[in-house]
Amino acid sequence: MTPRLPTPVAIDGPASSGKSTVALELCARIGYLFFDTGILYRAVAAVALQRGLALADEPAITTLTGKLVISVQPPTVNDGRTNTVLVDGADVTLQLRTAQVDASVSVVAAYAQVRRILTEQMRTVARGGPVVMVGRDIGTVVLPDAPLKIYLDASAEERARRRHAENLARAAPSDLAQILAGIRERDRRDRERKIAPLQAARDAHVVDSTNLTRAEVVAAMERLLQAAASPPALSPAQYSIPKKAQIFRAIAVPAVRIMYHILSRPQVHGLENVPAQGPYLITANHLSYYDPPCLLVMWPYLVEAIGASDMMTDGRFMSRMINGYSTLPAHRETVDAQLLRTALNVLKCGRALYIAPEGARNPAGLGVAKPGAAYIALKANVPIVPVAITGTDRIFPELRKGRRQKVEMVIGAPYRLPNLPPAQRRHALAECTQLIMQRIAALLPPGLRGVYA
Repeated sequence: MTPRLPTPVAIDGPASSGKSTVALELCARIGYLFFDTGILYRAVAAVALQRGLALADEPAITTLTGKLVISVQPPTVNDGRTNTVLVDGADVTLQLRTAQVDASVSVVAAYAQVRRILTEQMRTVARGGPVVMVGRDIGTVVLPDAPLKIYLDASAEERARRRHAENLARAAPSDLAQILAGIRERDRRDRERKIAPLQAARDAHVVDSTNLTRAEVVAAMERLLQAAASPPALSPAQYSIPKKAQIFRAIAVPAVRIMYHILSRPQVHGLENVPAQGPYLITANHLSYYDPPCLLVMWPYLVEAIGASDMMTDGRFMSRMINGYSTLPAHRETVDAQLLRTALNVLKCGRALYIAPEGARNPAGLGVAKPGAAYIALKANVPIVPVAITGTDRIFPELRKGRRQKVEMVIGAPYRLPNLPPAQRRHALAECTQLIMQRIAALLPPGLRGVYA
């Protein structure tokens, strides 16, 4: 069984130390929500500007902050955003990075009562599910009891050099000396402010990235996560793989993988997005008979799978393969309580589980999905890894012409559905199913996105 990684994870550090960059990559690997706490202050500033409030009017800004309902979610649109931010139910994400908000956010963040209100909202997010929270006072003020605190540091000179290089890469005007002076002044203000000054928590792990690459910093953080992991909670109902299936997998998986390489030209993109460990749910499109085995043999390690029960009874080659692998049988057009219990047990045991949400082959493009994948993900509260597979429907037609078809499997970044109380999950199934399919569609060519184009 897989140890449980700590949550929430608090990452603090000075300006331009690369906190957000490495935290985003870390979240992609472990399936946690990335939460840059600065976006809450940006949300308040954006709404204040929109409503014409004077930013210097501290009582008015404080009153506004207390009335706003701010929700931070995983990205719901594939436009480069790191989170989707809702204020009173409206998506304000694109309004948070304007020059006007940039110039106003420090004023809002200086108000003590605003910080108190938003700190409580940050704690609410932390209680909602696995999250990496990034800021300047997370480990000291916002989440003093976080099980893992990391303070990411770097010399002022190195931070200035990085910012200068970023500016040059964007062909933006840049003066290294001016950047260095600005960073030193920002450090001074952050460390000397009366409210929540910048400092490493006493129990924080300090990671100095001055002489480290981004990959080395992420690797160091992953080691800290593994070291802080706790033993897994024992589930009263365990899931075990039959001995015959273990033997079958040991023989068949490498053999079928070789067969795919002989019959086609398989390419896998996005292996860096595969979580280092389970539990997580893999959701993929379903073009043909041959994409489920393609995913199962091309995945970096063995995963469990759900398949249609009517494919397991005809005695043909594919039926024998599905049964030999010990695929979990799903009965089409019916709600199978036993299957759902077994699927949840698979995830409770720390394994990965593969499901095609459409429940049937759709060679022309994505078809309307069933809610099973969303139900399992909401109930288990596990990361979801989206996958798009193309070319499997052309393997044998191309072979008959003497050509080997290119088969591509694209693995997207893990994400999570909102952590909802049980009473709200049923009502959210349709919306969450839509989100799951949009994540798959974003990885497919436009012509195969079907009803989710």
